[in-house]
Amino acid sequence: AGISDLSDAAYVLHPVSASLRLAHEPQRGLLQTIFEVAREDILELTLVRSQVKHLRRSQAKRGLEYMRLYRLMVPESEEQSLYQDAQRNLAEYGALYERHLCAERGISVDGG
Repeated sequence: AGISDLSDAAYVLHPVSASLRLAHEPQRGLLQTIFEVAREDILELTLVRSQVKHLRRSQAKRGLEYMRLYRLMVPESEEQSLYQDAQRNLAEYGALYERHLCAERGISVDGG
């Protein structure tokens, strides 16, 4: 019973274990990461200190670029006003979404 080819299966459940091991060797200036899935090494990454420093600098630059782009979308002067009435906005959105669902399903809703 059963099939051996699961390529057409919509849902497949199977137990999988995953682990991430980190090792730091300060004397040698190494950082090692091993990602293991189902007891098989999928990824092993070893970085020297200079590479870690470079990654941190890159991450900081990306953070600055993110903030620059965020400020293009949300000016600092308007940011506080966006979050002041969060509860009211959430309730209003919920009501609008509920009306949308009712209209989508052809359910009439009294305005009262």
